[in-house]
Amino acid sequence: MLTDLLTKEKINFTNRELTWQEAIELAAQPLLDKHEIEERYIKAIIDKVEAFGPYIDLGLGIALPYAPNAVLIGFFVSFIVGVISMLIMLGLGTTVIIPGVVGIFFCGGAAGVYGNAFGGLRGAIIGSTANGLLLAWGPLLILPALGSFGANSASTFADSDYIVSGGLLGVIGKAGSIALISFIIIFLLIVLMTSLILNRRDKINSKSKEL
Repeated sequence: MLTDLLTKEKINFTNRELTWQEAIELAAQPLLDKHEIEERYIKAIIDKVEAFGPYIDLGLGIALPYAPNAVLIGFFVSFIVGVISMLIMLGLGTTVIIPGVVGIFFCGGAAGVYGNAFGGLRGAIIGSTANGLLLAWGPLLILPALGSFGANSASTFADSDYIVSGGLLGVIGKAGSIALISFIIIFLLIVLMTSLILNRRDKINSKSKEL
């Protein structure tokens, strides 16, 4: 399980501004301290990024220097599911959602990473399959809900987060503008409070490490 791998001893926090090289070194330091990796392993990660570009950056706040196979599985499985779904839509005569390669790579890669962390290869395949289905059929389901906002074309190029949040906002919007505005304000307050709490926790952890 992910909780068995990401223990407190293997997580570093900092409020300092770091270069990406320093961020990789900081993230790998706990593994180095436990002799689970060697210095050359960290250098190899940095050398590969310098040689091939920032291929480990998945977006979504995730950089993955350790499991490129999970990223590829997530991308290819999500893409294949999207193509199969498109063919099914053609056969059914419905609106056809064309798979967006960029969205599938970032969201599918992230789904593959999380799935791999929880369930290995099977988890990566299941997670990226679910992501592919969401990206393919989600826009088709939320088109009626978001039609009044003029989002018909944009929703066909959606990411997973847009489909979920957009569909939710579309449903709430049917209850009226007051309900929609109230929901957005409450959501923003929750996000702000969560951010403040997490930042405070990071500062406390950083001070405790310095002591």
